[in-house]
Amino acid sequence: IGSRLIPLGRTTGIKLFSPGAMVVGFSQLEPQGTCPAREGGLRTGDILVALNGQPISSNEALTGTLSRLDSEKAVFTVLRQGQEQLVTVTAAYDGELDCYRIGAWVRDSVAGIGTITFVDPETGAFGALGHGICDADTGELIRLGTGSVMASQVTRVDKSSAGTPGQLCGSFDLTRDQGTLWTNNPCGIFGTLSREELYAGAQAVETAPRG
Repeated sequence: IGSRLIPLGRTTGIKLFSPGAMVVGFSQLEPQGTCPAREGGLRTGDILVALNGQPISSNEALTGTLSRLDSEKAVFTVLRQGQEQLVTVTAAYDGELDCYRIGAWVRDSVAGIGTITFVDPETGAFGALGHGICDADTGELIRLGTGSVMASQVTRVDKSSAGTPGQLCGSFDLTRDQGTLWTNNPCGIFGTLSREELYAGAQAVETAPRG
């Protein structure tokens, strides 16, 4: 990112996909009254990236792989605090559904609306939000697999008040991306805009060093 940036202040739609299925909660299975996922050592915030060597790229992929298990042994490859490890879960067979279950709630993506803070006119690199995107249930910063920004339209602005944060409400166009994301970190989301007309003609200003 260069030394001259455009302070954009334009709202955008945001899609963010984790590199697997993130564990966001647990539930007891009936009639067993147990939770195989928790008892096997899975934790909230774990990202499940493989099951018995089969890649997990989404919630649907996890469900499909569980449905094809031929035994109760489920060895998960898990990303936990940036480190990859194996966790073995003894899955429970559900006779009514004719499949194995583990009692974990998972999420593979989030979507919302935010504001692009700045863009580099030379490269299209941008920063947005000014804070990281965290999972609503676990509070964990979501690890970025892939992500993009899209055209958006604000339909309502709820102002903040003492003790209550404000919010933007709106819609976005899922059919056409305007850029891709590199990272989601505590300072915000960062990526590259692919449509120069979003900032063409806007004036860039010199940035100040931290000191």
